[in-house]
Amino acid sequence: TLLEDGNNNIWVGTFLEGLNRHNLASNQFNHQSNANQDPNGLSGNAITHFFESADKTLFISTYASGLNVLEPASQSYHHYQYDDKNQQSISANAISGIVQGEGNTIWLGTVGGGLNQFDLSTQTFTHYKHEPNDVNSISDNKILPIISSSNPDILWIGTWGGGLNRFNKKTKLFERFQHDENNDNSLSNNTIWALVEDPL
Repeated sequence: TLLEDGNNNIWVGTFLEGLNRHNLASNQFNHQSNANQDPNGLSGNAITHFFESADKTLFISTYASGLNVLEPASQSYHHYQYDDKNQQSISANAISGIVQGEGNTIWLGTVGGGLNQFDLSTQTFTHYKHEPNDVNSISDNKILPIISSSNPDILWIGTWGGGLNRFNKKTKLFERFQHDENNDNSLSNNTIWALVEDPL
């Protein structure tokens, strides 16, 4: 995963070797990892996604070690990880994507924990998970890509085995698009690796 931030840096996420910050002005790389298990350092080395908010706060997600938020002044990391004793913690430590939410919130896709809405003001997470008896719940808790839409009320969410979901942020309802072997016009496969909304 890659991100160009607002300070002339390219952030490069690796699968097992942490992250690299490449400064375009100096052409130098700074490597950061969890090798020393510093409590103020990166929580894990499998980096899945970067997201920079409007105030230039950097969010870094990992595959098994939760969410990291870089504190600009101290250059230290605040960690958000699953806690089975706290229902308002993130629902899983494997994070597959991050998108901007309304106001002071962001949305996170997790692998195994469904969709999370993170309220930065209260530091709490709201979970949206698959409910077997509710067709308006997310189709599967294993989220892969997640993107915003040109419609500000909509998120598009791809899953591992559950097809495509359109989530309405106002109604909190999910609409599912899945493969139907009896319908040639249905989705061709229920595992979604990538999403993009074109401008047409």
